[in-house]
Parts: sequence; structure tokens; C-alpha cells
Amino acid sequence: MTLPQLTTPTFDLELPSTKEKVKFRPFLVKEEKIFLIAMESRDENDILNAVRTTLKNCIMTEGIDVESLPSFDIEYLFLNIRGKSVGEIIDLQVRHPDEKNSKGEECKHLEDIKININDIKVTYPEGHEKNILLSPEKNIGLVMKYPTIAVLELFKTKDNEVKQLFEMVISCIDKIWEGDNVYESTEYTRDEMSSFLESCTNKQFEQINEFFVTMPSLKHNISYICSSCKDTNSIDLEGLQDFFT
Repeated sequence: MTLPQLTTPTFDLELPSTKEKVKFRPFLVKEEKIFLIAMESRDENDILNAVRTTLKNCIMTEGIDVESLPSFDIEYLFLNIRGKSVGEIIDLQVRHPDEKNSKGEECKHLEDIKININDIKVTYPEGHEKNILLSPEKNIGLVMKYPTIAVLELFKTKDNEVKQLFEMVISCIDKIWEGDNVYESTEYTRDEMSSFLESCTNKQFEQINEFFVTMPSLKHNISYICSSCKDTNSIDLEGLQDFFT
């Protein structure tokens, strides 16, 4: 006699990047186990792999390619799947953001706080722009695309940070334009894209880097009063690891 099959509820969520509706199920014990093991290891690539596996298993809508989703879609989806799976309240322990409190005293107290997942949203900084004009004189510019989970894995290796940033920029260039001519990045080799990037001035590279600094992110501000020293603190939580450590 075969064992009975349990039914799993499904939920709908809107992707922040496209506003597309996505249907998902809560994660099961096997997926929770994978994520907990990854969190215990504190290895960022292990955590990303656990998130990838969970999303691929839990997203029910056909045609959603987890590998091509922007990083903030990935984080927002996972956070909400987690909420429907094990509860919408996250328990965290936080300490003073500075070494000393407002009285100049050292306070190492860890404060227990609770956050409702429904209050955590993707933030869109003012001035963020995917189209970057590098040379007004020649009308040369870039169209950027957001980093995917594969790009994030590249950036979290133990390689040189400058090299990592350079590789991330190359991976996130979607198109280059010169006047009416548009050059798709997929039609050129990595060496060709690297040569183009190396021809930028420092100011132009700073313009490109601003795309990453200001891109949408999963972010939440918390204010609390330390129960030990009575100081009022304000902390920004950003990215999945901040919400699960």
C-alpha cells in the first residue's frame, strides 16, 4: 500500500523587476535542510546554491528562469517563500552599529528584535539609471543589466576584488551604443568587451560603478532602543544574509 500524498498550498507574488505574477509553493523539509546547512557553513556560495535550488523547486510558474532573474528578485522571492514556509516573523539579534553608544560607552548587548517579512520591500534609490552616457561628444553609452545569481557567485569568490568588480561590470553590460548603432554584448568576446572597458576613463568607470551602487536592493531599516544602555539605534538590513544571521 502506498503512503498518502500531502497537498501543498500555492501563493502568488509579483516580481519587483517586471511586476510579473509568479506562483510558488512553500519549501519543504528537504529544502529547509539544504538552506540551514548552508547557513551553518557561512559560505556565501553555499547559501546562493541553496537559494537557487529552493527557488527552482518552489516556483510553479512555467517560463521563469531563476538563473536570469535580477539579484533583488531572487532575494525577494526567497524571503517570501520562506515566510509562507516557516512563518512571517524573523527573529534577529542585533548590536550597536557603532563601537560605542551615544554616551561614549562600550555596549556589547545583543538586542532581540522581530521583523515581519511583509514589511520588507525592494527599495529603488533615486537617480538610478540603466542607460549610461559615457561620451556626450561621440554619443557613446551603455545599457546595463542587473547581476544574476551566477554573477553574484563570481563576485563572491576569493579572487582579487578589483578583478571581481571588473568581471561583474563586463557581465552586466547589455548593449553598447554609438549614435544609432547598437552593439549587443552577446555578439562580442569577453576580451573585446574587456578592451572596451579598459578604454574608459576613471570618471566614466565611476559612472558605470554608480549603476551597482544605486541599483534596487532588498533593504529594511529598523529602529530600536537598547534594553541595556537605553540608546536609540537605527540599522539598515540589506541582502538575505542580514535577515538570517
